[in-house]
Amino acid sequence: MKPYGVSEDQIKLRAFPFSLADVAKDWLFYLPSNSVTTWADMTRLFLDRFFSAAKASELRRSILGIRQKDNKSLYDYWERFKKLCASCPQHGLTEQTLLQYFYEGLLPLEMKMIDAASGGELVNMTPTVARNLISTMAANSQQFHPTNEHTRRVNEISTVSLENKIDKLADIVQSLVAGKQVHLKHVEYAQCQIIPQIVVPCYKMIMHK
Repeated sequence: MKPYGVSEDQIKLRAFPFSLADVAKDWLFYLPSNSVTTWADMTRLFLDRFFSAAKASELRRSILGIRQKDNKSLYDYWERFKKLCASCPQHGLTEQTLLQYFYEGLLPLEMKMIDAASGGELVNMTPTVARNLISTMAANSQQFHPTNEHTRRVNEISTVSLENKIDKLADIVQSLVAGKQVHLKHVEYAQCQIIPQIVVPCYKMIMHK
């Protein structure tokens, strides 16, 4: 639940420093104090520093030439496509164009299925409607087309190991029931400067046993 009066930008800025390590973390702490006031500022500075034009161009070419592999389900292809797009925030392509390239890279069978489900109008749908349709069909393909790796792992599980896992789970549950429970007493609001570069609202949780 998002705290009242706190914007999404503030939440992102507060969490962002904890996602960095090594060189990236040093870079953030060496920025001038109060140099970042919005998430847009942070995004621009970070991408300018760590996301080279050459890398962006390479990922953009991968998006333009994406193709579904013969041994991969619609779900696998959809997940790979989403990860590729997310890894290149500077691709400069509209959502409609991205979906067009995804559609053109489908295997013939999956393309026919999507055509049937969309009435042949996928590329003319709004991006939100098109994504929802693809996500639903991808989820269905995952249910009815388990991967060989998944099947292999399931077959490797013996009855003894399964019983051991159940016993351990029962022990954990019993420990939780017998142990002391910790409850939230109240939350205090404050203004916190996480690092000199970023100032955001913060909340202090007061606990009692």
